[in-house]
Amino acid sequence: MFSAGDDKQVTFWDLEQNKAIHSFHGHLHGVYCLAIHPTIYVFYTGSRDCVCRVWDIRTKTNIHVFSGHENTISSTMTLLSHPQVVVTSSHDSTMKLWDIRYGKTMETLTHHKKSIRVMARTKVQPGLSIDTDVAIYALTYDVTGTILITCEGDKTIKMWKQR
Repeated sequence: MFSAGDDKQVTFWDLEQNKAIHSFHGHLHGVYCLAIHPTIYVFYTGSRDCVCRVWDIRTKTNIHVFSGHENTISSTMTLLSHPQVVVTSSHDSTMKLWDIRYGKTMETLTHHKKSIRVMARTKVQPGLSIDTDVAIYALTYDVTGTILITCEGDKTIKMWKQR
């Protein structure tokens, strides 16, 4: 199990022995999100320092630093249909797609008007009533895993196709 927080570090825990095994250091500010890759031994962290770090679990090293956001990274996830892609969302109102093979930005999605707070793979449920225009409330991929669907607080649904 991993945990992360305002102490700028990520801790890897042995739950059977109830102790910390390793701490990962590198962020300059608090770590706000963490995602473990579903098929390879890496995980991703996003921070108030505006970067996403890619960590190798086996070697316990930082293998990429993705910079380009202008505000806190609020969420990160892997595309199941494209396991080499990491998606980050930020309080700068953008989402970025990164290629972990080459350590480069693939695309920046910029159509949201306000801070993106969270991303999740979930089914979009039509008919929800949203009373505020402050954030992104849901994010998912279609069944093919190629179209990203976002639901914003201003009652819009946006569909994004990777180029």
